[in-house]
Amino acid sequence: MLALPEFGMSRSVGMHNVRLSVLCDWVEASVLFSDNSISKSSVVDALLENEVYDSQDFASEIVENAWNVLSARVNYLKSPLGLSVVGNRISKKDVWSQFPAYGFCMALACADLYPTWAKNWHTPHSVQGDYFEELAAESFQMNLTGWTIKRVGWSPTNPVKLKTTIHALISDLHEVEGAELDVHVQSNANELGLDLLAYYPFKDAQASSVVILIQCASGRDWVGKRHTPSLEIWKKVVNFNSQPLKGFVMPFAFAEQSEFRRQTTAVGGMFVDRNRLLRAFPQHGNSVSSSLNAKLVAWSSVEIARLPTDAA
Repeated sequence: MLALPEFGMSRSVGMHNVRLSVLCDWVEASVLFSDNSISKSSVVDALLENEVYDSQDFASEIVENAWNVLSARVNYLKSPLGLSVVGNRISKKDVWSQFPAYGFCMALACADLYPTWAKNWHTPHSVQGDYFEELAAESFQMNLTGWTIKRVGWSPTNPVKLKTTIHALISDLHEVEGAELDVHVQSNANELGLDLLAYYPFKDAQASSVVILIQCASGRDWVGKRHTPSLEIWKKVVNFNSQPLKGFVMPFAFAEQSEFRRQTTAVGGMFVDRNRLLRAFPQHGNSVSSSLNAKLVAWSSVEIARLPTDAA
């Protein structure tokens, strides 16, 4: 198994002080990147040997909860990588590189388990952010049939100033420049919390389309980005003829519905976690573009090889 996560695994005597989301991601990542198969008993043993729990029965309670979550994830994603949960064991039939979108998202999620490891990635964090935006764009394009999805955020591969991006957006949406564009957007500004633009074109050169302004947050700082993009600011920058919507996408996942609702309320719009993002892709093979496929495999291979192992 991978090493015990650096946080979220507090000593538990009398009450569970282990974060269920952390436990689930630890087991899922361990199967993908370290083991071909993991049993409930092996997870319980790891928790006991690392002195997170003293009682085997008490540790078994939370492991049982984790198994229920993992089983639900596998069913929702239609067995990604041939992942299966049968009885007391979770197993995979293929290596993560056969579905790099999944491996890439799980590698990003491991930053939440091993922040020390994530600080020493071989490439700047802007690189994985750029790749994640590209992945999100392809996912939305598959999910939103008939919609137009455009990457509009500044990145090393798209070094376009924000004012240029906004004028292109106004043209695409047949909208009108807002009265306070110059107030909120300086001439040298690069971004305003907007990474992807999704809209449904009626192809009639008229405004009033359904528009979603989407933020992509691939790092551990996603909580602080939930308020972006600010619709109030964007409505001063662009004189939208109809109310735009917000969207937010990240490579992390929650273990409990209540946690999902609590953490996503601040977004005030469409929230796409890792599972929703990956749902767009088929259960076998790889449907990301060939160019993105190569990028994800190259980036993930280096970082996954460095993940800390031997929790038990």
